[in-house]
Amino acid sequence: MAEVFPAQSISGWIIIHQCNPISNISFNRTWSEYRDGFGNVSLNYWFGNEKIHQLTTASTWKLRVEVQSYDTRKWYSAEFDTFRVADEANLYKLNVAGYLGDGGDAFNVVPDPNWITNGMNFSTYDNDNDRNSVNCALTNGGWWLNICGTSNLAPVPGGYGRWGTLKSMSLAQSFNLYSSRTMIRPNQ
Repeated sequence: MAEVFPAQSISGWIIIHQCNPISNISFNRTWSEYRDGFGNVSLNYWFGNEKIHQLTTASTWKLRVEVQSYDTRKWYSAEFDTFRVADEANLYKLNVAGYLGDGGDAFNVVPDPNWITNGMNFSTYDNDNDRNSVNCALTNGGWWLNICGTSNLAPVPGGYGRWGTLKSMSLAQSFNLYSSRTMIRPNQ
């Protein structure tokens, strides 16, 4: 029997992450909290890596990332035709492909190949799986981190989410975010 997960959706997109600047729910969480999920879907929220894995391996899924520039407060989006997250034994490794949008592909297109986060394992402050000599999740929150990088939508308190292509595409002066949301839906 398949497990049923409570979820919120917008126009058929299931919200798997939300970062709202008015929230006091921290993304500075443990591996088990990111695995199981936490927060309030209208504030700061993480659906749970295990649930994301189970959904994305049962069929093919699309990913939509919506980011709001800290500098301009304008919203940008990035959609990917393919989105998969591996199981916990494989450290919830990220796989995205097939970009389309106006916000750039900050998972793959960055000025330094050491910042590419596509293909990376998930890291938290208590489970360091990035390629840096120090744990990037200590200052960046839980995410798919390489040598830290420029895509991270789960900032620690006092920090900012980042979407590097905002700066490299001259959409904003910095890659810092005011807010962000990540959603998935089945590939038709």
